[in-house]
Amino acid sequence: MNFKMNAMAFILICIYAVICFSSIFLATATENNILLARISRGNYSQHAVHFYMDEESWSYEKMIKQLQKSEMRDFSLIYDDYEKNLRQIYLQGKVDPPPMVSGRYFATDDFCNHKALAVIGLNRKNDVIKKNGKLWIEVEDKWFEVIGIMGYRVETLLDDTIIVNADALLRKGSNNIFILDAYSGIGKGSSENMFNKLNELACKTVNAGNPPLKRLDADPIGTDRLFYNLINDAILFMLLIFCYVMCSISISYEWISKQRRRIAVMRLIGWTDWKLRRVIYSSYFKLALLGVGFGILLAMLFNIKVDNEGWLAAIAIVNIIIGWLITVPAVKQMLAITVTEVMR
Repeated sequence: MNFKMNAMAFILICIYAVICFSSIFLATATENNILLARISRGNYSQHAVHFYMDEESWSYEKMIKQLQKSEMRDFSLIYDDYEKNLRQIYLQGKVDPPPMVSGRYFATDDFCNHKALAVIGLNRKNDVIKKNGKLWIEVEDKWFEVIGIMGYRVETLLDDTIIVNADALLRKGSNNIFILDAYSGIGKGSSENMFNKLNELACKTVNAGNPPLKRLDADPIGTDRLFYNLINDAILFMLLIFCYVMCSISISYEWISKQRRRIAVMRLIGWTDWKLRRVIYSSYFKLALLGVGFGILLAMLFNIKVDNEGWLAAIAIVNIIIGWLITVPAVKQMLAITVTEVMR
């Protein structure tokens, strides 16, 4: 069965393209919702642990040194001075960085190496000076080298924020609240486990019987809004896909019915149903491939892209499954018709 382009084939290609484009659009919207919810929380995960420190028995500097000596990896320790939009951070291994406009975010080697580094928000660019080919910003009467600028396509809390490596400042504001956030790729209970390990290590360094770190119960901001946004997007996507599939099935019946006589002739010359299915599915695969290609080009044209490779894999699987489901009813009915009925 030769691959031929006709009106029905063109419509099927368009439907495949729309399904692919809708999948990419949904994945992008989901990524944006997750990112904005994270930013609204303070750019840390909903599973991060909030705690305060007994300043009489322990200190900020001791906590950094204890984390440096520990075997814990893939986490960030955060202290926010909300009045000054200033964040001090200490990290090891992998972390979830904020969206960057230029430059880079902090890496493990940036800490405890006598460096004073900063990542600033877009609105802080006017506070920067250039010296010896590098950008510098003054924080608490100390100069920090700017290694990156963070921001997003819409205005967020990040725009006014300055983030510095904690070991270069070690200066607390009016609050006594710290945040321990594990990398999202190692499980939602990791932050709590790391906090418990840190508290155990801290207990070994103090004489008092009570642990120097006390956990706080803090509800993550933005989680409810994220949940409802994701549900609404998923429902809309499922309704669209249902409509596309119904249209595709009806068109596929028409497309295959135009091949009736050709299929009958192939049966007469000895083609088996399995071989006919393989040829029909092969033709459908070519249409689907063209449609998915056009869908990706359409997404690129509108500057819609997915950053997470997992989403791309899910989109491919969804399109393959939907493409196969579209063909099954039409192919099954066509092969159920006898050669005599077709040739009348």
